[in-house]
Amino acid sequence: MTNPSEFSIESMDASTLLKSIPFLALEVKHDSLFEDSKELILQVFLDWAAEDLAMKQCKDGITNKLIQCTNKRKDITVLIRAYGKNTEVIIDRNQELA
Repeated sequence: MTNPSEFSIESMDASTLLKSIPFLALEVKHDSLFEDSKELILQVFLDWAAEDLAMKQCKDGITNKLIQCTNKRKDITVLIRAYGKNTEVIIDRNQELA
């Protein structure tokens, strides 16, 4: 997988940027939120180590769950959003991503 730091957003139009984002066949499930989020992070950031990660759930979401993942060694934080259960009934996720 390409290192995310190699992307230069300024030089890409939106369509090119979206096509450059790799697809990972992973699901972040509500009953294994932290474990699945950690697995996802380790597949996106290949040079990160599990022991360097601190996971915290952000509690302010209404329909989604947000996990804050911090790499303590690199001092980098990313957010992972897990869609809420059955929210696809009221929210068109394809339209949301477009």
